[in-house]
Amino acid sequence: MPTLEETLQKYYGFSTFRAPQKEIMESILSGRDTLALLPTGTGKSLCFQLPSLLLPFPTLVISPLLALMQDQVESLTRRGIPAAAITSDTSQSEKTTILHSLQRNTTRFVYLSPEQLLSATQAELLKIPLSHICIDEAHCISEWGHDFRPEYQKIGTFLTAYTRFHDRPVLSAFTATAHATVKKDILQFFPLQNPQQFSLPYWRENIDYCVREIISEAQKRRAWLEILTWWQENELAKCLVYVPTRIDAEFYADWARQRGFSAQAFHAGLSLAKRKALLAKFQTTPMSILIATTAFGMGIDIPDIRVVVHLSPPITLSAYAQESGRAGRDGQRSWCFLLFRGEDLHQNLTLFFSPNKQRHRHQKKEAHLVYRWARESACLARSLRMYFETEQKDTQKIIGCRCSRCQRVTSTTPLALFCPRAPSTQT
Repeated sequence: MPTLEETLQKYYGFSTFRAPQKEIMESILSGRDTLALLPTGTGKSLCFQLPSLLLPFPTLVISPLLALMQDQVESLTRRGIPAAAITSDTSQSEKTTILHSLQRNTTRFVYLSPEQLLSATQAELLKIPLSHICIDEAHCISEWGHDFRPEYQKIGTFLTAYTRFHDRPVLSAFTATAHATVKKDILQFFPLQNPQQFSLPYWRENIDYCVREIISEAQKRRAWLEILTWWQENELAKCLVYVPTRIDAEFYADWARQRGFSAQAFHAGLSLAKRKALLAKFQTTPMSILIATTAFGMGIDIPDIRVVVHLSPPITLSAYAQESGRAGRDGQRSWCFLLFRGEDLHQNLTLFFSPNKQRHRHQKKEAHLVYRWARESACLARSLRMYFETEQKDTQKIIGCRCSRCQRVTSTTPLALFCPRAPSTQT
């Protein structure tokens, strides 16, 4: 059997692994259930894809988003690895073809949502030998997470039915954003058996965080224009801007275009074909701006997003980590800005209100944590790390951190002082 290193070189063109990628892969290959909590941009998908190529039967990947599935299937296909996705858009004849290829072991990966897993497709999947079931974006299982999907909690029923006909496949779960409560839910609700657990510190040293409280919409636009002007002057590849609603996405894209910037809106109100075209353009255009809602989310892997701007705060720090984590996935220095007003807190609680009283209380608590993080004087990177790594007890700032708190950037400091010219990141 080829080694992990030989397989890595053959299909991915790399010669070495990042820590702890190889250890995670060896855990899966040994047949040990595995849980990996890895920050965005650390090669999470490689950790379950590569070992699956060395297992005797196909791998089933449970994934929450159509765009995420399509992106990974296309990436595998480009590498010469047979992969497919079963979605609500898949015709019956296409589904039959995919299932037959799985049965013959000529397709190595099939991606599907938990809803598809629990649909009529389940009966067909029960007939197919599988070596590995991977649950991607595992934080979706927790109602205390920011992307709760109730169907994730029913995945165990499929595994119970499957093991009546076949040997139990190895089970793995991956996520980039799981604080202590969400991790507890993952271990409780997924049928992981004594899983080997891996994690990395949340902080990514190539990202500089800057948070600024502003008092008016006009001041927010001036600050954003200052960021865009700095971004353009330094030719810093791609700029991703997050806003809370579709109306905001269209408004700010139009506002930026009126000022000479090439900007497009991206949100769930656009057709799938339009969103795919916008993503393709964003991926291939060296200097481009995308104004997006959370429709631009999990699993979209564009390495050279150099600047991420939030024009209002996300509902949770987990959501902020997921979205700001789009920056600098190639390891080069990148910047994340958050501009917010005090009244944004009320808007968040209105937009994301849950009829479940307990869940709404939790959402309210999480929203207040975002504001406490944004307004406190402590190191921004350290506070984010503490949110995810509750066992971390030190109270010192992270050595080498360049966040706006550590650099003592105030609400009146010109952003240009926080954002020096950065020739080393030019593309």
